[in-house]
Amino acid sequence: ISVVAFIIPKFMAVWTIPLLAEAAAAGGAGAEMSSTLLLLLNVTVPFSLYTSFDYLSFWLYALFALLAAGPLFSESKGYKVAAISLGLFGVLYQIAFLMLLAGAISATGINEYFLGIAGLLLITVIALLVEFRPGALITIPGE
Repeated sequence: ISVVAFIIPKFMAVWTIPLLAEAAAAGGAGAEMSSTLLLLLNVTVPFSLYTSFDYLSFWLYALFALLAAGPLFSESKGYKVAAISLGLFGVLYQIAFLMLLAGAISATGINEYFLGIAGLLLITVIALLVEFRPGALITIPGE
C-alpha cells in the first residue's frame, strides 16, 4: 500500500500536472479548473495534495518499519543495525506525526522533520546491502 501511495504522486507529476499546465496555458474550456488543480498539486508546498500522498506513503513505511524491526533483529550486526534504524524511523515518524496533529510542527516546517527522519532509511539500506552482498548469505561448511 505504501508503494502505491508513493507511486500516485509520481504518476500525477508525469501525467496530470503537464496536462493541467497545457490546459491552463491554452486557455479555453477547462483552463480555470486546471489552474485551480495546479495550485492543489503544487510540489513546492509541503501541505499540497501531491505532497500529502508522499507523506502518506512515508507514514505507511513507518508503520511497516515498526512491524519489521522486531523480526529483523537477529545475531547478525547488519540485521541489528537495520532493525534499530527501522525501529527508530517508525517511532520517530509516528511522534512527528502526532506533533503535527497537535500543532507543535507548523505546516511549513513539515519537510525538515519528516525528511530528516526518513534519512534513517538510508542506514537501513546500507546495513542490508552489507548483509546481502554476494557470498554473505552463502556459507560453506568446513571453511
